[in-house]
Amino acid sequence: MGISIVMLPVSVCWCVDAAMTSPSQLRRRQKYSDGSVYDGEWNSDGERHGVGSLTYSNNTSYTGQFEHGLHSGIGAMTIPDRYE
Repeated sequence: MGISIVMLPVSVCWCVDAAMTSPSQLRRRQKYSDGSVYDGEWNSDGERHGVGSLTYSNNTSYTGQFEHGLHSGIGAMTIPDRYE
């Protein structure tokens, strides 16, 4: 059993919303009803925004940069090997 790693080169964008004053607003962990979990930074609109890690219910994960809720910038996607 192994893993596959896909590197996604995109423009670099480190984003922090200057309007946020509390560290608890910048970073938090969110579990979704489909079983996926995001642990990282958020913007004032409640979107994944900045650096974080998103693990889907099938154990595929993306760790890297997010912008307005989407993968953006430099990151790594790890896809579990389905062959046993």
